[in-house]
Amino acid sequence: MARDNSYWESGHYECMDEGRNLPSTIIAYQMTEERMLQQHIPLQTESILEIGSGTGRILHQLESRAKRIVGIDHAKEMLRSARRRVSDKVELIEAEAQSIPLPDFSFDYVLCLFNTFGNFEGDQNDYIQEMRRLLKTDGEIHLSVYSERARDSQVQLYHNIGLHPQAYSDRVEVKEGFTSRRFGENQLRKFFTDNNLEVRVHKLTPISYYAIGKKLGPS
Repeated sequence: MARDNSYWESGHYECMDEGRNLPSTIIAYQMTEERMLQQHIPLQTESILEIGSGTGRILHQLESRAKRIVGIDHAKEMLRSARRRVSDKVELIEAEAQSIPLPDFSFDYVLCLFNTFGNFEGDQNDYIQEMRRLLKTDGEIHLSVYSERARDSQVQLYHNIGLHPQAYSDRVEVKEGFTSRRFGENQLRKFFTDNNLEVRVHKLTPISYYAIGKKLGPS
């Protein structure tokens, strides 16, 4: 079945990515996430990939840190918005996150941020495996997600930008056509250890976690 991209092409997400109408807890999540990236990704990095790069918020901040920087998104409108925001140095590719048309061992850092991971359909392990495939040996996956305590912030966020959310025990389902999941710390850690990645999980804010998974071997 073809993916329904109507929400992602609608412009609602651009409000989130640009900080408009955001609850204070979501603003704190984004700001703390950005500080973590500045702390953990060094200047003069060889290569960075962001999966679910949206309108280019993170790409814009990191493009001066890497010789090569690539953004992947499945929505054409997202990529058009990102192109207006970033320099020609940044490569933008339309692709699905579980099947990225790039070679193995391509990147020092693979990023998947602001709960993009929680929006993925199907088995989350498939996405971790694809991220791992793209990493060089000793490369790192950086992943941030909503925590178990994020439900009220998620619902408020989606209401604020004109969507229709319905909260459940581990997720929010939005009438406009997507699901936003939440994760526990142990659940998040298991995604990495099950895929042969050494992992550190940080409590980013009360509503979010930030995990760093390191690829220790070539396979």
